[in-house]
Formats: sequence, C-alpha cells, structure tokens
Amino acid sequence: MKSQKGQASLAVVGGIIITLIAIALIAWLGWFRTVDQGETCVVVTLGKVTGYAPTGVSWKFRGTNRYFCFPSRNVMYQASQDAVGTADYMDWPIGANTSDGQKVEVTANVTFHIEPKDVEFVYSEVGREMVDVKERVVANFTRSMIRNIVPNYEALNLYTSGRVLLEAELRDALTLKFAERGVTLDGFQLRSITFDADYAQVLESKQVALENVHVKEYEAQQAVYEAQRTAELAKGEANAVIERARGEAEANILTAQAEATAISLKGAALRDNPEILQFEFIQNLATAQWLMLPSEGITPFLPLDILNLGE
Repeated sequence: MKSQKGQASLAVVGGIIITLIAIALIAWLGWFRTVDQGETCVVVTLGKVTGYAPTGVSWKFRGTNRYFCFPSRNVMYQASQDAVGTADYMDWPIGANTSDGQKVEVTANVTFHIEPKDVEFVYSEVGREMVDVKERVVANFTRSMIRNIVPNYEALNLYTSGRVLLEAELRDALTLKFAERGVTLDGFQLRSITFDADYAQVLESKQVALENVHVKEYEAQQAVYEAQRTAELAKGEANAVIERARGEAEANILTAQAEATAISLKGAALRDNPEILQFEFIQNLATAQWLMLPSEGITPFLPLDILNLGE
C-alpha cells in the first residue's frame, strides 16, 4: 500500500518537474530572437522604441517586445516600361516635359538600403515596413526629382550628351533627399529616355544634320591645316634654296679671293725674284715633248743649215 503511494508521489513530482522544464523552455524561447544577416531590427517595448537589434541573436521577451526589421542589404526599385522584372519593387515609367515642351518617358534603377544607425529614425519618421520606405521616400522622390529636373534640359540635349549630365544631377539630388529620411542611396542609373516616335525621328534627322556639319567643319579645318602645312613646306624649301645659294656664293667669293691673293703673291714674288721664272722654265724643259719658240733672236745649239734641211 505504501509502495503504491510512494510511486504516486514520485509520479506527481516527475510531472511537476516536467511542467517546470516546459515552462522554462517556453520562457527561454520567448526571450530568444535571431536577426538575419543583412537585416537590422527596431525593438519596440510596449509601443516605445527602445533600441535596435543587429544581426545575430537577440534576447528580448516577446511578450512585451516586438521587432520591426529593415534590410541593410541593397534593395532595388525599378521604374520600367513593362513594370515586370527581378527588382524588389517595380513601378511604371515616369513622364516629364523637356524645356522645349517635348514629352518624354524616363525609366531608371534605384538601389538603396538602411544603415543600422538609422533604423530607429526610419521607424519613427518614415514607416514600420520597407514598403513604406519605398513608397514615401524612394518612389516619391525619384518620380518628383525626375519631373523637376528634366525640364532643365532640351530634348535634343537629352537625345545626345545631356543624358549623362541628367543622370549625375538626379543621383546627387536623390542622395541628399534620401539621406534626409535616413535612407542611403547606393546607385541611380537611367535605363532609357523615350520620346514620341515622330519627334524621335525629327531628333535623329537633326542629329544626322549636326554630325554632317561637324564633319564639314572638320574637313574645312583639315583643308586649312593642309594649306598651311604646304605653305610652310614651300617656305622652308625656298629658305633652304636661298641658304644654299648664299652658301655657294660665299664659297665662290672666298675661292676667288684666295686665288686672287695667290696670284698677287706669286706676281710679287716674280717681280722681286725674276730668276724664279727662268728656273721654272728650265725645270719644264726636262719634261717637254715639243716647244714653240720664236724664229728670231734664238741661237740653236746645232745650226739647222748644216743638216741641209733647207728652210
């Protein structure tokens, strides 16, 4: 009998222990919360923001604490022609008017995220979910800035090089506007600027005509350059001829002066020493093959009449 009572007591105690363990486990699970990689969560205790929970394990009692999480990884908002794609949020193209009154449709990609340090501000001032951030900040300012800034550009400018300037100006403006709301802009890219089909044809014709003008201007500049180059080459050649002639003339003058000086010196030497002329004559006789001498005033070594040669 006592044994049965003892067993019953042990069973009661065991049930109580199991119950306590279950309660402890439930309580432990109620305090346990994990924050996914790439997320930051705002912790709200009894309706009041009491901090944020970074990535990893967080221990807050779920009975009194709620978590509102925002991605800290890049999120993409896309305004597209067909409003379908792989972006996190899709939207329709954005209509605007250029400075010369032409209607355009703009499509773009906007990537953004929320820094952990900003989640409390975003939750308190913008919205409790990321879709609120998308609507009230990203879509709102992207569409309004495009409508406000596009009118600063002419249609032809947007059709050509102005697109790059427009993209940079929109990126700078959105960076400031997003930051005021606790949102970090990661990137802004214009996808397309679409004109009315008829006007697009006009723009293309204007662009072709403008390019032709540039080609003609370039060809004219090349012609001027070639003419200047030819003139410079001719001028250089003429200068070279003049310099060569001047050099040859100076060389001739120097040669003549040298010859005249030599003749003058030789004449002076002969005047002062006439025997030099006789000496040179005798020297030349040694190699002479024949001579022409005057018939009078010359006494030959061998009289010619004794040879009976006649005259």
